[in-house]
Amino acid sequence: LWEHCREISTPVAVPAWDLLDIRAGIPSISAAQSDFFLPQALHLDRVDGLSFDKGCYAGQEIIARTQYLGRLKRHLRRAALHATEPPVPGDAILAGVGHRDESVGQVVNAAASGRAGQWELLAVINDAAVTGELRLGNALGPALELLPLPRDAEPHAA
Repeated sequence: LWEHCREISTPVAVPAWDLLDIRAGIPSISAAQSDFFLPQALHLDRVDGLSFDKGCYAGQEIIARTQYLGRLKRHLRRAALHATEPPVPGDAILAGVGHRDESVGQVVNAAASGRAGQWELLAVINDAAVTGELRLGNALGPALELLPLPRDAEPHAA
């Protein structure tokens, strides 16, 4: 069976799978990040990663309240950048404001895009900041280029 599969397809390693997940808008959350994001900010409700019809679970009340009453100000975004070092989950996304930089988001996960020095990532970023210049880590860090997510994972218009 394996030989037949190899004839009709090409096996890939984990980094390629990670990149495909990023392009599909499917975040990977590390244990260290598990308390930083609401599932809706990660768009888990849009990729069938969250159900409101299941039984009780920890955090259910705040998640349901956000879904039915609240309005999120931060959403998952896909971006690309050129850098010598890979972005790391938890890295700050900054927006230039006058002469100071303001943290407006955080890297969720990243993967090499297949081109030397180019990375794609998913980050949760404040909606108000997506029209301005975004940089990774600090004011002199690499600039982010926002890329589209699949239609079903795009943030809803506010």
